[in-house]
Amino acid sequence: MSLAKEITKAVNLLKKHKNDEIKIISHLDADGISSAGIISKTLDREGIENKVSIVKLNKILEKIDSSELTIFTDLGSGQLPRIKKVMEKDYIVIDHHIPQGECEYHINPNLFGIDGGKEISGAGLSYLFSRNFGNFDLVDLAIVGAVGDMQNFWGRLEGLNRVILKEGIKKKRVEVDTNLLLYGRETRPVYKALQYFSDPYIPGITGEESSSIALLQRLEIPLKENDRWRTLSDLSFEERQRLATEIISKSASSVPKELVKFLPKLVIGETYTLLNEERGTPLRDAGEYSTCLNAAGRNDEAEIGLEVAKGNRGVYYDVLMGILRKHRTLIAKSIENVDEIVQREYIQCFEADINENLIGTIAGMLLGISGDPYKPIVGIANSEESLKISVRCSKVLILKGINLAKAVIKASEEVGGEGGGHAPACGAYIPKDKLNEFLDIFEREIKKQLET
Repeated sequence: MSLAKEITKAVNLLKKHKNDEIKIISHLDADGISSAGIISKTLDREGIENKVSIVKLNKILEKIDSSELTIFTDLGSGQLPRIKKVMEKDYIVIDHHIPQGECEYHINPNLFGIDGGKEISGAGLSYLFSRNFGNFDLVDLAIVGAVGDMQNFWGRLEGLNRVILKEGIKKKRVEVDTNLLLYGRETRPVYKALQYFSDPYIPGITGEESSSIALLQRLEIPLKENDRWRTLSDLSFEERQRLATEIISKSASSVPKELVKFLPKLVIGETYTLLNEERGTPLRDAGEYSTCLNAAGRNDEAEIGLEVAKGNRGVYYDVLMGILRKHRTLIAKSIENVDEIVQREYIQCFEADINENLIGTIAGMLLGISGDPYKPIVGIANSEESLKISVRCSKVLILKGINLAKAVIKASEEVGGEGGGHAPACGAYIPKDKLNEFLDIFEREIKKQLET
């Protein structure tokens, strides 16, 4: 059996249920919302009634009802034993996370020798499913989901993501360019994009607004044009080249010597422009689009992100922009709530009164601004009866052989919790009285990885 044949098998099952209302259950991040948008739009076009639920991983079972067919997207593979116990009717799992258990209709790349951590996302798999119905325009969301799940981690999409990208280019829906990998290409002032760039860490620049402005002025890169702040998309090739050279030069002083040669691909890489989206809006850039969807999911407004993903703009777009502004305000306040980052030998951690949906975002931002940029950072937040754990690390550590997901899965299982994710970013839910034990095991696993 190949991935293509598994998809065909699942498509045939869907066709048998064309007269039933179908339930879609998906994860609340950008990849999950993109995945749900693709499948829901596909069913809409086929005239099949469907209902979408966007959930947290630990709440997945609460959303399962008596639908004749349930489709899980961007989740399910890591929860198969629990799902199998409660499912009485047909279900399809479309997921790219490491499988734990088996099911009859399981579209998962890892089962066919394809790395789901970097070669295809949940949205990419959903697109491969949807294109059986001729929905090639939904390729936009496949790219958004892949970028939202950091599958362009090394500056470009690879594997099946590359195949999907080429299809998007051929259909004139996506344009690829080589650019600086600073976030906010369409909407963020260049100095702000530089200030918040932290992977790799730029000594004297990362987290420093005035120093970022001074650097751009020294490089003779104008901050404004016609009284409007210039964004990365406004820079000429020569300006981008000067800035990239400076970033690489400054970062080299803080990166381990053996890894300096990798700096160019941490600073320069591909950017993905969605040609059917309006210029100057966050939906034009795949990375910014994914942030919008992530903001909706993390702020319990996933249905707004879903509507925008399905192409319903107007008032939905306006509301989404409001959610994005609220999201950024909450992030700023949440960072202020972090009193201390505790340094251990191989890891660092912090506990704070932060919405569990935001803890991963905060961990990633603190990694370069306040913490040690070259140690994995563990964020800890309350989640009702358990603790939510989110872990992030620098790309430099991935080059040194770190795989956070393997360490988190091992540590969470040993304390009676549940974890998953990918090499540079993952999370877990653990019992509240097991935190110290979890941290000890997690650090032990990271030490093992570094010594291997």
